[in-house]
Amino acid sequence: MKKLEVGISALFEPQVTRHARTFMRALAVARSHFPGLSQVKFIFRDDGASQETALAVVRYFIQQGVDLVVGHFSSDAALSAAQYYRQAGIPLLTPAATMDRTA
Repeated sequence: MKKLEVGISALFEPQVTRHARTFMRALAVARSHFPGLSQVKFIFRDDGASQETALAVVRYFIQQGVDLVVGHFSSDAALSAAQYYRQAGIPLLTPAATMDRTA
């Protein structure tokens, strides 16, 4: 059985954003408390909270054939990436991006 492959993209530098440490800690705690998550392959890519880098991450995730993406936490990065995930049929969960496309 193929593992579920989940792309995770955010700014992962705790020196730049305190959310990086919180997010990574949440994943570690979840994996400890939900043994089934060991069956999920997480693929991490830092998007630097920038539109340009987010597009490079999108290309990588599409090339890797991920099943789902969680991130891009920066609204600008998420908005620039969303259309490409939609075209590729990859669901995108944006837990921290708050700006919608009409903004």
